[in-house]
Amino acid sequence: MPLTEEEKKERKLAYQRKYYKENKTECDSRNKLWNKNNRAKRNNYTREYEKSNPEWARAVRRRTKTKDRLELRDPYIKKLLRQNTILRDKDIPQSLIEAKRIEIKMKHYFKEQENG
Repeated sequence: MPLTEEEKKERKLAYQRKYYKENKTECDSRNKLWNKNNRAKRNNYTREYEKSNPEWARAVRRRTKTKDRLELRDPYIKKLLRQNTILRDKDIPQSLIEAKRIEIKMKHYFKEQENG
């Protein structure tokens, strides 16, 4: 008895998962290279996906912003430096970002000492 389309799809998906599991680093490097060489295609696909799945996009942005804040990543620091100024991202040097990060860490440390 021949397989239905759904069964074929399931088998193919199972094979792909197994292959990825066995060749994770190779697949990841190949995907990274493709994304780098096809940035416009990738960005267009992402934009379209976000338009058709706004709840997903909102959740991803929320997680990213939270992670940026907790880990004091560059985008969060730049946002703090841009507030109430006319500065743009390209106007902010990396040394200023590092200095602001140190300032925030010091504030956290002193606040901990004061409360704890």
